[in-house]
Amino acid sequence: TKELKNQLELSERKRIQLQKMLARKTVEEEVPLWSMVDLMTLLLVFFLFLHSMSANKTSLKVNSPNIDRPTIEIKTPPPPQQPVENESLAESDKTLTELVFTTNKNTNIDKAINRLRTEVLNVVDEKDKDVFSVRREENRLVFVLGERITFREGEATLLEAYHFISKKIAGFIASKKGYQVVISGHTDNTPINTEKFPSNLELSAARAINVAKSLINNGVSAVRVSIQGFSEYQPLFDNTLSENRQANRRVEISLINERNPKADQRLN
Repeated sequence: TKELKNQLELSERKRIQLQKMLARKTVEEEVPLWSMVDLMTLLLVFFLFLHSMSANKTSLKVNSPNIDRPTIEIKTPPPPQQPVENESLAESDKTLTELVFTTNKNTNIDKAINRLRTEVLNVVDEKDKDVFSVRREENRLVFVLGERITFREGEATLLEAYHFISKKIAGFIASKKGYQVVISGHTDNTPINTEKFPSNLELSAARAINVAKSLINNGVSAVRVSIQGFSEYQPLFDNTLSENRQANRRVEISLINERNPKADQRLN
């Protein structure tokens, strides 16, 4: 019995030893197996990746054969710009013609103004020769009529002597077609408060209206005429002196070419 027991213990130790050896061998065999599988998988993925890149590159070359080459665009040169040159020459001719026309027109206007000034001054008293003048502004020609040849102080009824002057001015204006006529009344800063004129505003407007009526009656188209009353707010001189206040009491007749702004400059 004791011998049998010893044999069983020996067998058990061998069995355990054998199991350990088998387990060690299994582990040794499995490690290379898993390493090989991993290597094969990586190689497969790598080859698939290379194949994919090769396919994409081929597709790119097929779809875009000129992608790596610069694009050269050949254009047919335009025909000679002869019409532009002709247009430029035509514009130059037009400018030259306009310049000649403008010069002639200014000369004619100057002659007409001098003739009108002479005719007006011939019918006014020597002491009143400074109350009619013509001035050129940036965009208009302005006739300045002083109070002494148009109205009595504080009144808006035209003097009898003015009607001849009005006829001459109206003839000049009527011959200048296309110009708008703006008539503006001006006073000094002396207050007024009468039944007809509660303030200088009413007085200046009434004087402008009566000058406008006189021009219309002498042949100026009413469509061309407009009036303004500025009261004392646009003086020519400071109102401190009596002579200055008298000069500020005036009516101005302005000729403005509104249809062609360039023509305004021809008056300068």
